[in-house]
Amino acid sequence: MDPPERRGTPWSRAGVGFSQGWMILVELGAIIGLFAYAGYRLDKALDTPPWFLATLMIVGYAGGVYHVWIWVRGRTEDDERDVR
Repeated sequence: MDPPERRGTPWSRAGVGFSQGWMILVELGAIIGLFAYAGYRLDKALDTPPWFLATLMIVGYAGGVYHVWIWVRGRTEDDERDVR
């Protein structure tokens, strides 16, 4: 725990943005990976060229970006409420 005179300073909050960035990166990668894996399994099961893999990877990317957008918008609204 920080001493009282250091609480609320930029140095005490330095790791917050870093951890949020890693959280976004991991969630985005996990969503894309999950959809790509599902597409790979579908292609194997149906014995098709990698069309499902490519399609679901794009869908996973779009869903991941949308998820990040919603998260950032929610954080921005929370920050605006804290200012008021």
